[in-house]
Amino acid sequence: MFSIFKKKYSEQEQEYLSMLAETARLNMPDSDSLIIAQRMLDECIKQAVKLGMRGYDKRGDDLVKDDSYVSLRLNAGLTLKDIITFWNRDFVWILAEEKMGNAIRMAVYLEQKNNHSPEDSVLICRKMFIYYGDPNKTHERFTGDDADIYHEFAQRHEAWRSRLSIEHVGLLSDGFSTYNAMVRNLIRVGKL
Repeated sequence: MFSIFKKKYSEQEQEYLSMLAETARLNMPDSDSLIIAQRMLDECIKQAVKLGMRGYDKRGDDLVKDDSYVSLRLNAGLTLKDIITFWNRDFVWILAEEKMGNAIRMAVYLEQKNNHSPEDSVLICRKMFIYYGDPNKTHERFTGDDADIYHEFAQRHEAWRSRLSIEHVGLLSDGFSTYNAMVRNLIRVGKL
């Protein structure tokens, strides 16, 4: 039976929903995970629609035409290929990836807050996870090497990280103030 109230997702968005639900299951009962995943996906779709980018997968081609956007990223160690590869994906999925990462970091933060101060909990999360964003518009406590990392480094970072065990990555990050500081060092020495 057809219902006008049923949400309509593209085939690709249905795959995103499954991945979001799988991630949500890490932190909550199965019965809640699909509801949370639907809310997350609906928010991503709403944001993409508002920007006129639902189903759009050529944003990288547009961004590389903006010299000021490109020059900042090239100076940080990115390539044109990094920019194009990251942004030439379905914009809804780019938003969903960010929501998943934020949800995982929030779950860890809340767990840490049970045994640590809020400030220490933030520091623990900053040691465990990469934080993406504009390094020039980052949190005042995290500047320089600790500042956010451009989103376009995500695929390069994930390719590097996936070759190592979680324990090995943890040991590597121990020598740095934050995970982002470790990533910046890896970029400087040409390992990422």
